[in-house]
Amino acid sequence: RNYKFRYFNIRLFIYIAILSVMGILIIQSATMNTGENTASKQIMGVAIGAFCMIVLSLVDYHWIMKNFVFVYIGTNILLALIYTPLGTAAGTGARRWIDVGVQIQPSELGKVGILMFFAMFFELIQDKISSLSTVALTAVLFGIPFLLICKEPDLSSSLVLTFIFLVMIYTAKL
Repeated sequence: RNYKFRYFNIRLFIYIAILSVMGILIIQSATMNTGENTASKQIMGVAIGAFCMIVLSLVDYHWIMKNFVFVYIGTNILLALIYTPLGTAAGTGARRWIDVGVQIQPSELGKVGILMFFAMFFELIQDKISSLSTVALTAVLFGIPFLLICKEPDLSSSLVLTFIFLVMIYTAKL
């Protein structure tokens, strides 16, 4: 499908830009006398985030949803990368980040990937949503990324992912 710029939500982009600038100014003000250059890290993060937001807003979400299996596989691969040499341990010993020049927390991206996967999955299996095989398959499909996140350990992301999943199960009437 051809993207029409008139569907781009400029107001949302402006709100995000305003909040990002406010955040940068607050970080700058809070760390002004510490000698740390955290504001420039935040500016870089905002720039990367804005670029990703614009690129993803130009992609037709129907195309992403048609490839929902690849989204699920990619999410699990990203979560598993923590256990490779790319994964970095925090001071607490938890391996939650991947260092590829910039640090990425896969569990945050995993929440979005799992949400997109199960949205399409539940739509496709609507007719047999309450069968025992569907319930078992759903539990296994949820269990893989859930266990990868729990093993990091990242309790907050596991709880948020579980809550999202339970809401989706309730909405799908599983």
